Amino acid sequence: MDVTYPAPPTVLTDWKSIGAALEKVVEELALLTTQFASMNSRITNLESAMAARTPIPGTFVTKPPSYIPSSMQGWDDTVN
Repeated sequence: MDVTYPAPPTVLTDWKSIGAALEKVVEELALLTTQFASMNSRITNLESAMAARTPIPGTFVTKPPSYIPSSMQGWDDTVN
């Protein structure tokens, strides 16, 4: 059985370059993990702050905007 290599076998077994590439990947993964943990902590803090500032439902009654143009408001008190 003949085996054909896409590249010379020495390229496929260059363990020094493979090891160096893996070290870079691990370093980048560690950095991204740290950044993600920091971002997740900030998001949690923001969510907590926003939840603490949420007004209690029903305490504020706002009048819905009128569908009557301002030039016509007041001409019939039964409408408003």
